[in-house]
Amino acid sequence: MACFRIKEPNQPTKYIKEVDNANGILTFTTSKYDGAYSRSSGIIANSERDRLKFLFKKQYPELEYLEVEVDGY
Repeated sequence: MACFRIKEPNQPTKYIKEVDNANGILTFTTSKYDGAYSRSSGIIANSERDRLKFLFKKQYPELEYLEVEVDGY
């Protein structure tokens, strides 16, 4: 599985926890073990990362630093 991590310079690492597409809201957590939003790794996770950046970057400029974190890496 893969989760979505934001490693913004000079800021603590955070993970996307929930995605509310209908209202354009992202919820964050500081731990990937606290119910971080996840998808299958590979092309699915990469496509979801790109989709999140496209849809939410205006509201959440920190998504510029959004990465896919795969378990075990």
